[in-house]
Amino acid sequence: MTAAIKLIDATLHRTETETRMPFRFGIAVMTAAPHVFLQCRFEIDGTVVTGIAADGLLPKWFDKSPEKEAAQEIDEMLLVIRRAVGFAREVSAASAFDFWQQVYQAQVQWAAEEGFPSLLAQFGVSMVERTLLDALARAEGCPLATLLRENRVGLDLAAIHPELAGHTPGEFLPAQPLSKLIARHTVGLSDPLTAADLTPENQIDDGLPQTLEDCIRCYGLYHFKLKVQGDVARDLERLRAVARVITA
Repeated sequence: MTAAIKLIDATLHRTETETRMPFRFGIAVMTAAPHVFLQCRFEIDGTVVTGIAADGLLPKWFDKSPEKEAAQEIDEMLLVIRRAVGFAREVSAASAFDFWQQVYQAQVQWAAEEGFPSLLAQFGVSMVERTLLDALARAEGCPLATLLRENRVGLDLAAIHPELAGHTPGEFLPAQPLSKLIARHTVGLSDPLTAADLTPENQIDDGLPQTLEDCIRCYGLYHFKLKVQGDVARDLERLRAVARVITA
């Protein structure tokens, strides 16, 4: 099923958040970051429906330029969201996929002309895309899994990969979505691994586990993502220390 879709209006809301403890990844150490909420009202087959998307604006996540200040990167993330919304206002499409594709292509051209990294630019498009999926699911009265499996978004797989011509999303998706999922624990470069890494300066007294050792014990973790910094000797030392904790 496809629908006639156009964006009526959009609002972007911002709130400031702080991390529970410093999170170090690559060349950045994050202690605070804005969290934004994009609310879009779409007209879908003559009915007005609202969709919402949210995300954190994390410096050095999309753009690794060491010379850029955090404030500049946050401004650029806000800009790519607003630019994508601007393109979305000009679109009238027969399906959600067609709507996304028009916004995506406009953003690609704009980003190339303005010198924005593609990953950063398409973050803006993804925010609009998520609001549209939310709105369409509400309009159809079904969850996202049904929306995709029955291809109510109008996805043309061949437009993404020509070799998929003649196929539909339902051929590749399970009849029912998963009833549970695995939580992956990210270990930052400065995360304390054991109690020996805690000091009066970095210890948190909130009753929750802080060290990797305690998190594993408390939450039963067994999937991990490990941050490294590109220094082979230091990375190997860190990885060995993490391995000792995980396999203990």
